[in-house]
Amino acid sequence: MDNFLFIFPSRTTEEKLIDNIIAIKNEETRSDAIKQLIRFENNKNLPIYLWYSTGVMAGILQEIITLYTNFTNKESEEKIKNIIHLFQIILENPNTRKAFIDSQILIFLYPFLTRKKSKLQISILYLIQRSTQQHDSQFAEFIVKSELIPILLKTLKKGSDISKKIICSIIMNILEIEVLFNYISELDYRLSAIILYLVSLLKDKSSSKFEPIIFKIFLKLSEIEKAKILIKKELPEKIYEENYKKNLDEKNRDNLNNLLNSLGEKISGNESEEKSKVIRNKKKIQNIEIVNSNSNNDLNN
Repeated sequence: MDNFLFIFPSRTTEEKLIDNIIAIKNEETRSDAIKQLIRFENNKNLPIYLWYSTGVMAGILQEIITLYTNFTNKESEEKIKNIIHLFQIILENPNTRKAFIDSQILIFLYPFLTRKKSKLQISILYLIQRSTQQHDSQFAEFIVKSELIPILLKTLKKGSDISKKIICSIIMNILEIEVLFNYISELDYRLSAIILYLVSLLKDKSSSKFEPIIFKIFLKLSEIEKAKILIKKELPEKIYEENYKKNLDEKNRDNLNNLLNSLGEKISGNESEEKSKVIRNKKKIQNIEIVNSNSNNDLNN
């Protein structure tokens, strides 16, 4: 009897997964459980357990809310990153994606988007970018309802170069979704907000990082007549200069030429930069004259 060994069966991977799911409900074990669940990201049952287990999503949301007021160090940032990772797993599963989007839980991450040049900001933007790449109407509707576009444009102004590139990609993805393209084109202020933010990037010292995607966005927006007028008005002078074009790679130069063609602004290679400026200045003067003429008519009436 002394030599008899009691052998207990080792816990299966599925049992360990379920243990951590249950541990999320307990405030004391929640953070560690969320961290441990990342190890099971390839388990097809993980998104199902996360979304449909009673009290689990409520526990995760409580963790986010706690970090709003207690965000102190890299450990706090890591906790939010782990949650973002789990959200991504839920979003990429067809059995949980629709319900997750409809719940608008992603809104709870918006306050962290305003953290200037943080890696956390980039993680959230990647999550949104990957979701917009699927071009589905569900996520499009969520973007509209949650006013995500204005938030992204504000973030664009403060973020790192990486953040700005991701936001440009998100905008491009958004414009390729018909319902959102129509949503943006409905009101002038939505168009002008996007155009003015992107123009500010072209004027930036690091503009070469954003040029390819910005030219594509402007080309898409130029399908809207009122957007075309504003783009022509706001494009920086350097865009029209031959020296600027020469420094672009072939693909980028083609994108710019396509944009200028769409705007009706392309100048042939035989014409000088000075002549190009004269032509544009004449157009601006004509626009001013038209505005003044309309104003005088209004006063006379």
